[in-house]
Amino acid sequence: MKVLIINCGSSSLKYQLIDSDTEEVLAKGLCERIGIDGRLVYQKAGCDKEITEAPMPTHKEGIQMVLDALTNEKTGAISSLSEIDAIGHRVVHGGEKFACSAIVDTAMIDALEECTELAPLHNPANLIGIHVCQELMPGVPMVGVFDTAFHQTMPEKAYLYGLPYEYYEKYVEDYRIFEEVNPCLLLPLSYIEFAQEETQLFKLLFINDMDLEMSEAKDFYKDSGNEKRAEIFSEIIGIEPEYAKVIFLDLFLYTHGIAVLAATKKLRFERDSAEKMVGNILTAFVRQVKPEWNLPVDT
Repeated sequence: MKVLIINCGSSSLKYQLIDSDTEEVLAKGLCERIGIDGRLVYQKAGCDKEITEAPMPTHKEGIQMVLDALTNEKTGAISSLSEIDAIGHRVVHGGEKFACSAIVDTAMIDALEECTELAPLHNPANLIGIHVCQELMPGVPMVGVFDTAFHQTMPEKAYLYGLPYEYYEKYVEDYRIFEEVNPCLLLPLSYIEFAQEETQLFKLLFINDMDLEMSEAKDFYKDSGNEKRAEIFSEIIGIEPEYAKVIFLDLFLYTHGIAVLAATKKLRFERDSAEKMVGNILTAFVRQVKPEWNLPVDT
């Protein structure tokens, strides 16, 4: 049985074609820079990588290029799409509705749309991948595999906090898994919030005594910790490591500048405004477009 695995991000997607009987990876790769110039990386098992630069205005063109590569007469891993028996989609957030992998149907899609606010950078992209595959490969069964499924296996006493139950219903249900589904924003948001709430300590640690000697961008990665963070960042957003390192540094410098303004009382952000701002700038860096600046700021 051959299964096509799709991990669809906002401007990229990773894929693998797997023989589920032998667990052999027949082909793998990624599409990146979807929405701008586009780039397909394809590698059949035992062969060198093939890189194709081509416009990918939407995910549909990207997935179509993946299917074309898989069925290429010379380097394809299969002779036709009829050999693909099923499609598996990575889905970040299933809320409390899904405790295990499940067949994709109308009810699942409706449920995922309801969970969009819990994973605003991920669930919409996951849904795009599902819709495109439904269009390009109608009739092929699809399964959603949820990052949050593990948490639904925990007993209630393990995930409930020592708070009145109505607090759980109002707040905790929405955010108890938040940190795991939005990792790219956690450090920048925490940094800005720390600057606003602990201004004197922030100034001491990150303004007066900050040791960041950089004559050029690559100096930032002399710190092995930053190198590792950039690698994780690359995996999360699904782009090539070298490109991810550029974006990660840009995001750090941008966030530090905002945090300094917050610590010196030049600006102040509510948490939702900060989240939207950092999310917008990260999306802009990845897509290389102008960010949205129409955000409420307390001055």
